[in-house]
Amino acid sequence: LIPNSNPAYKKIHYSVVLPSGRDLRFKKQAYFSLDDDKSHLVLIHYIGNEKIAVQYPHGNAKSTTNLFYRTPPSVLRKLSTSTDLPSNTYKEAVSTCKKPEMAPRNSRQITNLQCKERQKYRLSHDALYNLHELAYDLNGFVKVVKTFPDLVVVCGLDTIAREMNNVLQMKSSNPQLLSYDTTFQLGDFYVSTLLFRYTVFKSSPCIPAAFLIHERKLQSTHEELMMYLTTKCPLLINGNERVPIVLDDEVGLQKAIEKHLTNVVVLRCWNHLINAVKAWLRKHDASPKEIPVYVSHIRELLNENDIQSYESKLEELRCKWSKAFVEHYMKEIHPEVPKTLGRFVLQAYRLYNPFSGVTNNQAESFNATLKRIQRWREVPIDSIILTLYNLQAYYNNEIERAFTGTGNYCLLTHFQHLLRSRDELLLIHCVSPKDLTEKLFTHKCRAEDTGESGAILSEHDIQPPKVYACTSAVPTDNLDTTAILSHCDCAVRLLIEKKLISHNAEMGIFTVIGTGGNPYTVCLFPNETCTCPSTTICYHIIGARISIGLDVSCSQQKVNLSQLRRNTRSWPQKKSGRKAPRKGDYEVICAPDSEESLK
Repeated sequence: LIPNSNPAYKKIHYSVVLPSGRDLRFKKQAYFSLDDDKSHLVLIHYIGNEKIAVQYPHGNAKSTTNLFYRTPPSVLRKLSTSTDLPSNTYKEAVSTCKKPEMAPRNSRQITNLQCKERQKYRLSHDALYNLHELAYDLNGFVKVVKTFPDLVVVCGLDTIAREMNNVLQMKSSNPQLLSYDTTFQLGDFYVSTLLFRYTVFKSSPCIPAAFLIHERKLQSTHEELMMYLTTKCPLLINGNERVPIVLDDEVGLQKAIEKHLTNVVVLRCWNHLINAVKAWLRKHDASPKEIPVYVSHIRELLNENDIQSYESKLEELRCKWSKAFVEHYMKEIHPEVPKTLGRFVLQAYRLYNPFSGVTNNQAESFNATLKRIQRWREVPIDSIILTLYNLQAYYNNEIERAFTGTGNYCLLTHFQHLLRSRDELLLIHCVSPKDLTEKLFTHKCRAEDTGESGAILSEHDIQPPKVYACTSAVPTDNLDTTAILSHCDCAVRLLIEKKLISHNAEMGIFTVIGTGGNPYTVCLFPNETCTCPSTTICYHIIGARISIGLDVSCSQQKVNLSQLRRNTRSWPQKKSGRKAPRKGDYEVICAPDSEESLK
């Protein structure tokens, strides 16, 4: 400052940076007035030998041939808060900038800026900790979490599993068909979904019964889900009528079902079979003209009425095939035709379609919702869990509405006696499938770049909640849509949107209804505390902050999974001392003559 007392000007010193480090032989000094009327005037003074200054690559650059030109800070701030994909943002910035130095370096720079920006506002970078925290918050939706040697998560609503068991007991004019399919890889894992047809309704809608999140496609992995189904849906083991399920050509999955779900009949998807045949033919250098001929022959064989017609047709067609394809067909496909593929097998379960046989297209259409998020490369597992929870909760609510005569589903005529009163509706708070992916992939509420403490909320998605002891308004503005939210970030939005936060001014506390419907007490002053088991700043505290207009930005918290586990234990689950079992450790031993023992 010049002068030191009552300064009127400010002086900033700069030195040149060379590949070897800072060099004081060439310096720059900038002077600007502290008077508001002249703040736009800047005097720059260069001192020394300017010839020593040279351009060189950035220190972290992989390529040493490209020179480094610094992007102005104002441009960096604008790019980091952009709402479009990096490639689109780069094209727009280059097209609209008037000066070359005001353009971004490349699209990779924008990607890095957006990544750094959203990492600042994430409560925790430990996805596995977030997964466990969400499992405790969703009231039993997550059934199994295994992290070694590979990640395996089984999840699903018990109410939907019971509905599936009930539907399997009903005699309906609509045929039943289960389907099990694995999505493409989402992040570092796959999501497999078990669907069933709700044959009590006229349209027989496909309902998701359970989900499996896994890293490996092994038999042991799929067995985790099958063991859960054996406890929740016993008719898949010992029902009076066998239940058909359509699968792709994954051998481990078929073995897992045959091992645990003994009352389930496995059927092969015709589409997957045809695609596998095409892939085999291309691999063995079949010409484009030969492939349709082989495919038509396969369809002819599968559409035969009985096993005798199939055998005679096979003898007629195999003489037209190459020896390699005959060996492949007789080894891989022929043994499956009388068991899982033939028309005569499908007709026994009223599933035969003369054009497509049987397919798992019902699973493919359901997976379209999950596949929408594949355009993002990094999908946190807790975001996927919350997606599945809201998706299944939506179907649960539609089923509940159908039994009261409302909603999109209608009961068949001979099931109209199952209608009940509307006052028996028990709905779960959830997000509609249309808005689900948009809400999960929207930047969280954040403070403005100027450093002010106003909270930023979406004008369209989030409405200000009712806070009975607060008169301050919460500022609103448009939000970025480039970042992937964790379950905490999306849960905050649901708290605001559903108005699940209330304030007791007399006691100085907030009551927050969590994602799973449990109430929690939050206190912000003098210390921030919440009655939930989380060991970090939870989304209940974040929601309470937003409701009174406080800044929602927070520093990274150290996660403690062991402490989270201890916090969730009730008193009967605490240690009992020495070798004594805990108070809640008891098992029901069935009587020798009970039905359970005789199974």
